[in-house]
Amino acid sequence: MDNKRGPRRILVVHDQPLERGRLCRLLAREAGRVIHEAETEEEGRQLYCEYLHDCVVIEHGARGLDAIEFVAELKRRLGETSLPIILLVEPEFEVSALRVLKMGAQDYVLKTRVEEDLPFAVETMMGQGVLRRQILEHRRDLELGARALKESEERYRVLVEGVTDYAIVMLDPEGRIISWNIGAERLYGEKAEEVAGEPFSRYFTEEGNARGEPARGLAIAERDGRFVEEGWRVRRNGERFLAHLSITPLRDEEGKLRGFATVTRDVTERMRAQSEILVLNARLERRLRRINALRRIDMAIASGRDLGEILSVVVQQARTELGVDAAAILLSDSDKGGLRLGAASGFPDALTSAIEGGSTGLARRVVRSGYTLHVPDLAHLLTPEPRLPQWLQAGFTAYHAIPLTVEDRVLGVMECFHRIPTRPESEWLDFLRILARQASIAVEHVALFESLRASNAQLGLAYDATIECLSRALDLRDHETEGHSRRVTDLTVRLGRKMGLSALELVQVRRGALLHDIGKLGVPDKILLKPEPLTEEEWVAMRQHPTFAVEILGPIEFLRPALEIPYAHHERFDGKGYPRGLAGTEIPLAARLFAVVDVWDALTNDRPYRKAWPAEQALDHIRSLAGTHFDPRVVAAFLELIEQYAKAGEPGPEAEPAAPASCPQPAAPGSARPIMPGSSPILIAADAAELAAALAGMIESQGYSCTMAMTLEEAARALDSSPIEIVFIARSTHGGWGDDLVRRDRGTTSRAPTYSIVVSEAVSGAGLPSSLYDDLVTGPLSPAEIVFRIERARRTLELKRELLARSVDAHRLADELRKRDERLRDLAAKDYVTGLANRRQFLELLDTYMAMSARRSEPISLVVLDLDYFRSYNEEYGHAAGDEVLRETAGVLKRVVRRNDVAARHGGEEFAILLSPCDRETAKRVAERIRDQLSVVAWPNRSITASMGIATCSEAPWDCETLLADADHALTVAKRRGRDRATHYDDLARQGARSLSLAGPAAGV
Repeated sequence: MDNKRGPRRILVVHDQPLERGRLCRLLAREAGRVIHEAETEEEGRQLYCEYLHDCVVIEHGARGLDAIEFVAELKRRLGETSLPIILLVEPEFEVSALRVLKMGAQDYVLKTRVEEDLPFAVETMMGQGVLRRQILEHRRDLELGARALKESEERYRVLVEGVTDYAIVMLDPEGRIISWNIGAERLYGEKAEEVAGEPFSRYFTEEGNARGEPARGLAIAERDGRFVEEGWRVRRNGERFLAHLSITPLRDEEGKLRGFATVTRDVTERMRAQSEILVLNARLERRLRRINALRRIDMAIASGRDLGEILSVVVQQARTELGVDAAAILLSDSDKGGLRLGAASGFPDALTSAIEGGSTGLARRVVRSGYTLHVPDLAHLLTPEPRLPQWLQAGFTAYHAIPLTVEDRVLGVMECFHRIPTRPESEWLDFLRILARQASIAVEHVALFESLRASNAQLGLAYDATIECLSRALDLRDHETEGHSRRVTDLTVRLGRKMGLSALELVQVRRGALLHDIGKLGVPDKILLKPEPLTEEEWVAMRQHPTFAVEILGPIEFLRPALEIPYAHHERFDGKGYPRGLAGTEIPLAARLFAVVDVWDALTNDRPYRKAWPAEQALDHIRSLAGTHFDPRVVAAFLELIEQYAKAGEPGPEAEPAAPASCPQPAAPGSARPIMPGSSPILIAADAAELAAALAGMIESQGYSCTMAMTLEEAARALDSSPIEIVFIARSTHGGWGDDLVRRDRGTTSRAPTYSIVVSEAVSGAGLPSSLYDDLVTGPLSPAEIVFRIERARRTLELKRELLARSVDAHRLADELRKRDERLRDLAAKDYVTGLANRRQFLELLDTYMAMSARRSEPISLVVLDLDYFRSYNEEYGHAAGDEVLRETAGVLKRVVRRNDVAARHGGEEFAILLSPCDRETAKRVAERIRDQLSVVAWPNRSITASMGIATCSEAPWDCETLLADADHALTVAKRRGRDRATHYDDLARQGARSLSLAGPAAGV
C-alpha cells in the first residue's frame, strides 16, 4: 500500500470509550484523515504495524495503559529509534512523559490543554510524517531485497549443489568447464576439481564430435536463448548412455555473453520404460478387447439364445480377437457317432457344407485324445484328413484344434485356420483356451437347460400318470363305481373350460377330479363296501373322507393346488354341506363345478340300489337343486354344455354304459378258464383241510391253478419259492396265524406284492383287522364271486405294478431334477470372480439371519467395504488386474470372518460382511482386522486400501433395509473423510445422526 498518496492516518489509543470518542471527533474535524481506535496496548501495536500511522495519540499514566511498554515494544518490532507518538498526560505525570520522549516518542500534550494544543501537535507531527514514512519504506525495501537476495543465493546453492538426479555444469564462453554439481559427478564419474578447464565436448561420443554437435549446441543456445536435444553421451569409463541436454546462455547486465549453464539427465531407463509401456499398453488394449469379447459371449449365454446363435458369437469373436481367417465349432453327435457343425465363420460357401466331421480326421483325433492340436503347415500333414483338399483349395495353411471339455467330458472341438504358416504364442493359446471354455459352458448350459425342461416335462407326465393309476386303483376298490373318476374328470374339465378357467387352472381341476375320492382310503372297507344302508355312526365316519384327503395329499406340495375338489366337493351352496359348512362363493369354483358333474354322473349310471335315470330326468333334478345344493351360474353353464352336445349329436358327456353290477357268470361245466401265459398259481392258506379243499375246488373249477398250505411255515415257504400273487385266507385261520402270514408277507421287500383275500362265513366280517387285508368275502361263496374277486385282484396288482414303476421313474426324475436344481442354485448364488456369495444370495441370507437374531434377541452387525479408487486402478492396470484385486480381497475376507459369518460381493468393488451374532465393538475390531490384512498383502501394482461402513442392530425394530441404509451411510462418511478408514453408524448418531456434517473432523474406528 502506498501511504504517501493515501489519506492521513491517526491512531487513538485510550481505554475509556467516552474519552476515546471525544478525541476521535476532535481530530476528525480536518478533512482527509482516517481515524483508527484501539482500547488496549496490544491492539494499538497491531494496528500501527499494519498501517504505519502518521500520528499516534496515546494516554500515558492511566491505570489501563502504559506508554513506556507501548513504545518499547514498537521499537523492538520495527527497529526504529523515533516514533510519531504524542502522549496525553496529567500534569502530575509530566516528568514520566519526558522519559517516554527519550525512548522515542515525539511530543506530549497535557490533558488540561487537549482542546488547544492537541490539533496543532498532530498537524505538526503529520507534516514530518511524510518524510519519515518514505525513509522507513525505503529502508524496509532495502532490507527485504537483501534478505531475498540472500535467500535466493542460498536456494540456488542448495539446488545446484544438492541436486543428484541432474548434472548441472557451468561453462565459460569457449565451452570449457568452470564448475559442476554432485549430479554431474555421479553422472559422468569424475570430481569437479578433476575436470575444471576441460572442454565439455569430451563427454560427447566420437560420432557426435565428428558431426560438431558440441559447438553447434552452444551456437544455437547463444542465438536462440536455449538449446535442447537428446543424444548419446559417454562416461569416464567409456559407458554410453542416452541423455537429455539443455543449454542456456548466461549474460551480464549489458548483454555480454559470460558463459553457459547446461543441465543433463540420464533418460536411458525412461526411454526403456516408455518402450515397455507402449508394449504393455498394446497388450492391455488387446486384453481389454478380449475381455469385451468374453463379455459379449457371456451376454449371449445369459440371454437364453439358441445354441447356434451363441456358438456363432464365439467363432466370430475368435476370428476378431485371435486374428484367424476362419473358425468352426463341431459338436459331438451321440446319435450318429460323429461330429456335427455347431457354427462356422470365414469359410467359402463351397467349403461350409464340407466342414462336418466324420469318424476320421484331425477333429475326431482331438475329441478322442482330449488334447489341443497345432499344425503349422497343412501342406506337410502326414495324418489322414478327408477335408485336407478343400482346406488347401481355400488357401488355409495353418490349423489349430482344441477340445471343448466339461468335467472330463469332451463335447466337441473348436477349429481355427490361418492362411499363412504360424506358431502361436502362449498368450494367443491362453485366449484360445478361454474361448473354448466359454463355448463348452454354452453347450453345457443349453444342454442342461434342455435336459431340465425335458425332465420337468417327464416329471409332470409321471405325476399325471401316477394320479391316473391311483384314480383307477380307487375305482377298482369300489367296483360299483368303476369308471366314475374318468367320466367326471372329463366332464368337469369341459365345464371348467366353458366357465373360462385358464389352462393352468384346468390342469389342477383335472388332478383334483381324478383324486376326488382319495380320502376314502381312510374309510374302513366294512363301511365303504357295505351293501346295506349306513347307520348314523357309519355316516359320521364316511363324511370324514374329505378331511382324510387333506391329510393324504397335503404333505405333497405338487398336489396342494388340486385339493379344492377332494376337500370341498361335498359342500352345498346353501351352507349345509360338509366338512366345513361353506356357503356360496366361499366354496372354491372347482369344487362347485365338480359337485354338479358328480351328481350328474351318479344319476345317469346304474347303481346296485337303482337303475340309471334318463338324461332329462337327471337334468330336471339338477335344475331343481340350483341355489341350494349347486351354484346357479354353474348349473346354467352345465345345462348349456349338455344342450350343445345334444344338438351336435356327439356322445360328449353322456353317461357311458356301466359295468354290470352282478358278478361274472361261472363258466360252463367242464369248460376250464384258460390260464394266461405267465400267470401265477393261487395260494389257499387254511388250517382246516375241508375248508381248503372246498375253496380249491371252486377255484380250479373256473380254470385257475392253486396250491394249499395248512400251516404258517408251509404258507411262508410257498410264498418264498413260488411266484404267488393272490392269497385266499380262510376265516378260521384268523384266530391262528392268518394275520402273521400277511404281516410277514408285507414285510418282505425282495418279492413282488401279493393280494390278500379273507374268506369268512360271517355276514359282516366284524372283528377282522381290515387294514391288513386287501379284500373281504363274506357270506356264502359262489364260483362267480370267486372269479370276480380273482380278476379284480389281478387288475389291482397290475395297477400297483404300473404305479410302482411310475413312482420309481418319478422319484428318479425328481432326484435328478433336485441335483440339477441344486447345481443351478449354487451357480446362481456365487459371484463368478470371487467365489463369494452374490448380491441376491446375500440379501436372502440377510433376511434369514435378521429373523434368527430377532428371535434370539442377539445383536447382528453389517460391514460394507468399498475398495478405494478402484475405478482408476482398473483404468490404469486393466480389468484382469482389477479381478485379481477382487479375488485377493475375497481371500482376505474369508480368512478374517468367522465360519458362521457371510461374506459377499455386493456389486462392483463393494463387499458386504454379515456378522451374527456380533455387537458394535466386535464389528469394529473385525473391520480393523480386515484393514490390517489388506495392508500386508503384496499388491502387484500399488497398495490397495478400503473404506468401511458398519451398522449394528441389537434391538427392535429388526429391519434389513434400515441396517443396509445405516451401513451405507457410514461408508459414505468414511470415504468423504479421507478413505482408508472404518466408521460405525452409531458413532455418527451420537454426533448428530444423519444430519452430521460430512466435512467434520475424521473419526474412524
